[in-house]
Amino acid sequence: MAKNNSTSIPAEPTWLADRIGGQLDKINRYLHADLFNRIINSATVTGHWALLALAVLGLLIQLVATFVLDGSQFLWGLGWLIMLPLLQYTAVQFLGASRSLVLSNTTTLGSQAFLRSYALIALVVALGVFVTGIALAFQLGSLTPFLSGLAAGVLWLATAWLALNPGLLGIRVSEQSSAGEEAIGILSFFIKSAVRIVPLFYGVALAVGAIHAVVLLLSMIGASRAEIAGSIMGAQGMAFGLVLVIIAPFLAYIAFVVYFLVIDLMRSILSIPRSFAGGKGDLSAPVSPATTGTNGKTKKKKKKKKKKTVSKPASG
Repeated sequence: MAKNNSTSIPAEPTWLADRIGGQLDKINRYLHADLFNRIINSATVTGHWALLALAVLGLLIQLVATFVLDGSQFLWGLGWLIMLPLLQYTAVQFLGASRSLVLSNTTTLGSQAFLRSYALIALVVALGVFVTGIALAFQLGSLTPFLSGLAAGVLWLATAWLALNPGLLGIRVSEQSSAGEEAIGILSFFIKSAVRIVPLFYGVALAVGAIHAVVLLLSMIGASRAEIAGSIMGAQGMAFGLVLVIIAPFLAYIAFVVYFLVIDLMRSILSIPRSFAGGKGDLSAPVSPATTGTNGKTKKKKKKKKKKTVSKPASG
């Protein structure tokens, strides 16, 4: 008996894609939502402690500068010590509010095709930039490329993590979504991802800033007047960047609110055809040509009225 040709094929033509999908499922078991939330919470707590440390370190740096330069440096340090806790209050308020806002404003995607494809690309890019950072660090003999590659790799990894767990972004998958809703869902994915990553950025950036402040303070001990003046200028530049990091939750909140205001307007426009269809029937139904005139207006059928015959009474 002749063998069936269909059974002679060893595998489906998409077997390699299926293998990749299986590996992505295994990665998703490790990069689950609970672990992401624990990392975000730990990064936030680390950032708050680092902010308090930066307040004290800034005062100490300006105190050292006071003995070498002038007395006004101490006033700058005192202002820094007072300002950071005030900014921390703002960060605490908007870190929690941003998370609630992201989860409460749900968006829809037609399938997981975009999310899983983006997750795969982001994981490959994360690995690539991390390896590139290590190679450049050995080639240049500097730690900066390694730290830059590590930071960029963590950022790409976080976005892949969110793509594999769309529930963290308030994204639901529904096959009934339209093309307009799909576009809104894709744009919302990037905006929501940026807002959800802000706590991670907040914690890591402030921790790195605190370490840099410790190194800067130690380098000022026993340094010359010119070197201390250069260190103070560097500290002032770093202070401006740290203030931007601290108010990043507030800026992300405002950007998200403005974005979703535009999204609500877009949704209102997309819902107009549905409103007409729901209130006036199916607008796409063809009109009968027999009832349509040459100018496109529908003719009304005239009903013929029957004349009633009235019988006259006979005379005489």
